[in-house]
Amino acid sequence: MKKQIIDGIVYTIDQRIENFSVKSKPSSNVAFFGVSHDAANVQLFVQFKNGSSYIYSGLNEHVLIDLINADSIGKFVSSSIVGKFPSIKHEGALVRISPEDICAIERERHGEANGPGLVVNRSGELEEPQF
Repeated sequence: MKKQIIDGIVYTIDQRIENFSVKSKPSSNVAFFGVSHDAANVQLFVQFKNGSSYIYSGLNEHVLIDLINADSIGKFVSSSIVGKFPSIKHEGALVRISPEDICAIERERHGEANGPGLVVNRSGELEEPQF
């Protein structure tokens, strides 16, 4: 899986969307979106803040330009993409904050620049370290 810095935070990009250029734009519903261009198909990846992720296919350049220029990316996706282009729903987030950054953010938030902070368990959840 590749890593990508978005808004100063390192994220892990799922291999299913490694060829997408992933971005973030202020939105109340959309966490991340990305575009993949290949010779035969233009695809759009959208990850909602509730964790659900979709890949839409068959888009054209005009739709992508309108998406990027939209005042509200969530409203645009809802009105101009959902139900108009084929989609595949992926369970869970395809863009995740890297475990190292979760720990660093938690340490910083708790004023523990060099302390143990929280750790990420095998399930990817935060928990207190066990000593």
